[in-house]
Amino acid sequence: MPCLLARLFVVSLYFLIVTFSCPAQGAPIGIELTLVHGADARGAVCLDGSLPGYHHDVGSGSGSNSWIVHLQGGAWCSDANSCALRAQTSLGSSRFMNASIFQGILSNSPSVNPYFYNWNRVKVRYCDGGSFSGDAELPMLARIPGTSQLQLLYYRGNRIWKAVMEDLLARGMNRGSQALLSGESAGGLASLIHCNAFRGLFLEDVDVKCLSDAGIFLDIPDINGNQFVQSYFRKVVTLQNIGNLPKGCTSERDPGQCFLAQHFLEEIYTPTFILQSAYDTYQVQNFLVPRMDDTSGNWAPCKAKPKMCSTEEIDVLQGFRKEMILALNPIQTFSNWGVYLTSCFCHTQSQENYWNSVTQIARTSVVDAVGHWVYKGVGAKYVDCPYPCNPTCR
Repeated sequence: MPCLLARLFVVSLYFLIVTFSCPAQGAPIGIELTLVHGADARGAVCLDGSLPGYHHDVGSGSGSNSWIVHLQGGAWCSDANSCALRAQTSLGSSRFMNASIFQGILSNSPSVNPYFYNWNRVKVRYCDGGSFSGDAELPMLARIPGTSQLQLLYYRGNRIWKAVMEDLLARGMNRGSQALLSGESAGGLASLIHCNAFRGLFLEDVDVKCLSDAGIFLDIPDINGNQFVQSYFRKVVTLQNIGNLPKGCTSERDPGQCFLAQHFLEEIYTPTFILQSAYDTYQVQNFLVPRMDDTSGNWAPCKAKPKMCSTEEIDVLQGFRKEMILALNPIQTFSNWGVYLTSCFCHTQSQENYWNSVTQIARTSVVDAVGHWVYKGVGAKYVDCPYPCNPTCR
C-alpha cells in the first residue's frame, strides 16, 4: 500500500486531498487555533478576508528554545471560481478552522517524534491558495460557483507569512537557539520559497534549517506532451501576483516556472532537507496524467494502485522518477543538505505517525534521516532503488 493514500476531489482547477492514515499512536491532544490579531491592518488575511492563524504547542525541557514551524499544505487555486470555492473551506478561511491534532514531525510523543517531541511545534494554517506567496493589492470580486453569492477574494499569502513570523518572534521565537522551517506539499514548496527569509529572522549563531516534504513539483510535460504544469502555475502566479521569486530564476525564466523549486534550489543558501517520493502520487494523478488526458479512465487502476499498472504505464512512471532525480542533481554536492527520495507511492510523509517505523532506505527511517541531519549537520543523501524494490513501502 502507498504510505499515504489520496483520493482527489477536483473542482475546476481546485484540488483537495483527502488522506487516509493509520490510527494515531498514543493520545494526541488537539492544539487550539491562535489567530494573528491585527494582521488585517496590514492586509494579511485569508482568501475570504478572515484573520490568519496557527497552532502552537509550547516546548519543554531541552526543547524549550528550539522551534519547528510547519507550513500546512493543500494545493492551490488558479482562477477566481476555484478560489471562491476554496474561501468556503478551512483552506481559504479561518472561520472554518478547528483545533489541530499534531502528528508525525509535530507529535509530542517521544516514540513517534524522538528528535522534536519537546520543541516548540507550530503549524501555520494555509488559507491563501498560493503557497504563502501572493501579494495582490486589491481584492477581487467573484461569484461563488453554484450560488448567487458574491465573494471578495484576497491574495495575500506573502503578507500572511510575514505577519505569522512576526507574531511568533514576539512570542519567544526570537530567543530560539535552533529553528527548523518545514512544510508539506504546497507548504513544502512554501518552505523552499521562504527558506532564506526564515534564516534572516535569526542571529547568525542560531542553527537554522529548512525541510520540504513533497514540495518538489516537476516542470515536465504530461503524458500527451502538453505543458500542463507550466500553464497551471503561470495562472496561479499571475492571479495571486506572486513576485517574491528568486531573481536568479526570474531573470532567465517565466515566473510560472520560477514558482517550481527545481528551478531555484541552487539559490537557497540555507541548509535544507528534501523529503520526496520519486513517484509522487499527487503529481502523477493531477499533473503527469491529468483528467483531461485520460477521459476514458484507462489510467484509473494504475493511479489507484501501482500493482495494477501495465508495463507501459510503469515505464512512464519510471521516466517520472528519472526526472525527479535529475531535478535534485544540482544539490547532490551540497554537503549540508539532506535528501530522502523514496520509491514508495505516496505524497507527503512527515505528517504521519508511522514516519518513524515503516519506510526505510538503507535501513534508515525518515525520522532518523531527518533527525541526524538536524542535530549533526551532515547532509546524507538517501536515493531509493526503482519500484518495486523496497519492501518497507506501505
